[in-house]
Amino acid sequence: MNFIEKKSLKKKIIIFLGVFVLSGILLFNSELKAEAQKINVLDQLGVDKLSNLHTQQQDLEDARLKKKEDEKNKQNIWSRLFHSTLGNALNKLAYDAATWIGSGGEGQKPMFITEGWGAYLSNIADSAAGNVL
Repeated sequence: MNFIEKKSLKKKIIIFLGVFVLSGILLFNSELKAEAQKINVLDQLGVDKLSNLHTQQQDLEDARLKKKEDEKNKQNIWSRLFHSTLGNALNKLAYDAATWIGSGGEGQKPMFITEGWGAYLSNIADSAAGNVL
């Protein structure tokens, strides 16, 4: 780059910076005031409508919470029912097994198993269901 081109480039930079600074001063120095319009929301919607919206929103939230709580209670009931039924069936099976072992000996026949396993397990299920009801 020769001397004349450097001088020309310096002039262009100085002019650009001058215009930039001058435009910044003019833009940011002027006092522009913007005022928001005052709107009374309560007058436009009406106090009753706003109150109704809040009440509806609260009712929806209450209904959602009640539904969630009902689902949890329903699951809890089924869990307790299953636990109780299973516990009764296992207790009956353990008691009968202990009785059978205790009573079986040479020449003796078991006291409680006189039918096949299918009928025996069906009787246990009926007994457990009867205890739950």
